[in-house]
Amino acid sequence: MEYQASAAFTLAAVDLDPGHVTAVTGVQPSKTWRTGDLIDPRTPLRYTHNGWRVDSKISADLDEQIRDVYSRLQPAWAQFEELGERYYAEISCVLYIYGGARPPMHFDREIVERAAQLHAAIDIDLYVLPRGRPKRAK
Repeated sequence: MEYQASAAFTLAAVDLDPGHVTAVTGVQPSKTWRTGDLIDPRTPLRYTHNGWRVDSKISADLDEQIRDVYSRLQPAWAQFEELGERYYAEISCVLYIYGGARPPMHFDREIVERAAQLHAAIDIDLYVLPRGRPKRAK
């Protein structure tokens, strides 16, 4: 595969309490943060809002990863719909594309309708890189 894809569902707001989201939904987040936390320890950038996120746990095409995220939210779907009305909600998609690969990027009606139920925007970040994946630092 000459690309890597990832998908996540995020709730964010200055007045969002990540612990409350977990308590109300019973869904364990992949990551939470609070205003002022470092975004990445390698940079001085800090979050300007609180957040709660669930990442896909599979390695697959983007649409399948979004479906995986939805399946993780499903046990508390009604609560996530309510939270999406109150806070900023987003389906985050990231594609790292190597050497001109053409990864599939298709959102069928069900994916779009379910994002709308969550009151979620869909954000897609594309990173086009030279052929070959960089080696990860140890």
